[in-house]
Amino acid sequence: MNCFRAFTVFDLKLNKFYLFLRRDIEFTPLWEQTIKEIQHQIKELNVIEEKVFSINSVLGTVRGKYDYFKNRILILISHIFVDDIFQAELLLLIYAYLCEVSNYKNLNIQELEALEKFNIEKLIMIKEEQLLLNNTFINSKYLSLKHNQAEQQYQKILTSTSENNELQNFSSKQLLDEQKMKVFRGFLLYDTNKQYFFMFIKKGFSNDQTWIEERIRIEKLLLQKQQKTSKIFCIHSNFGQFIVEYDATTKFYFILLTRHKTAENPQYQLLQRIKSFIYLEPKFHKQKKCDLENKLLYAINDIIDAEERIYIQKYGKKIIDSKILQSKNQSEKTSAQGSEQQIPSINLLPNNQDCDTLEQIKVK
Repeated sequence: MNCFRAFTVFDLKLNKFYLFLRRDIEFTPLWEQTIKEIQHQIKELNVIEEKVFSINSVLGTVRGKYDYFKNRILILISHIFVDDIFQAELLLLIYAYLCEVSNYKNLNIQELEALEKFNIEKLIMIKEEQLLLNNTFINSKYLSLKHNQAEQQYQKILTSTSENNELQNFSSKQLLDEQKMKVFRGFLLYDTNKQYFFMFIKKGFSNDQTWIEERIRIEKLLLQKQQKTSKIFCIHSNFGQFIVEYDATTKFYFILLTRHKTAENPQYQLLQRIKSFIYLEPKFHKQKKCDLENKLLYAINDIIDAEERIYIQKYGKKIIDSKILQSKNQSEKTSAQGSEQQIPSINLLPNNQDCDTLEQIKVK
């Protein structure tokens, strides 16, 4: 269970979001609609004057803290059963951490995303674990009541569309299409000393020339970075999102490939599980490539498949609902245009701004 569902930053000067952490939320029309509503409410409310921002949404409680140094708003989306005080404490914790980051005032958006995204995730995880260990802040009666209210609100959005048989048939087919496309698409290791990839696991795509060229690009990027300390970062590419963790002790990169829309906390958790499993093998980094693959490859493949099933069980229905909502929004937009109604203009969320592209990282 994730108490804190998502984190992002809104730059008031640039009028845009960046550094997205969708911890247990997929990149769906519902997510995009929520982000648009947050952006709209930021314009409506005097955040700079009040120094705090708070609204309710279908995805949970939205709370923000104004960053005086950078004219930004740090935004946290939490489950509705999480008390306001704990949301405020976490935002203050993140804010205090960022203020201590060397040269924070001069960091641009790309640098902040590349350097601090997963450090913020670790802060959120630590706070979340503390709250879950001491669950006195969760009132079961309150939780049940609030959860039902959220579910009713969510179902209300879908009601008119879910009654349409044509859309129901569409959504069922769409779910099958989504499930055919693997969530966790692959895993591999990179040895910086010997300079080669191994432990290849591929899901849902072939080992063609395009994939070979992509590996070459990533290898060049990893060699250019010349890491000296352990670090985790992500790379956005046409194949999906690469979550990359460097281990300074073994000088190995652990690399997980997922599709773009995947919620991020499951990606991070899976990468940690695979890494922990590999570390059970004594002196794995000194073993021959073929020996290590013979020992671990099939087991890692099973771990990924198991996490895939868990993910689909959790998010399968949400895939249907988000597609229904998308069709509903499109129908309403078409209807409104036909009757010449005025629709408020809201800037669209830039696509996949939560990861550095290969080109952005190369510049650094």
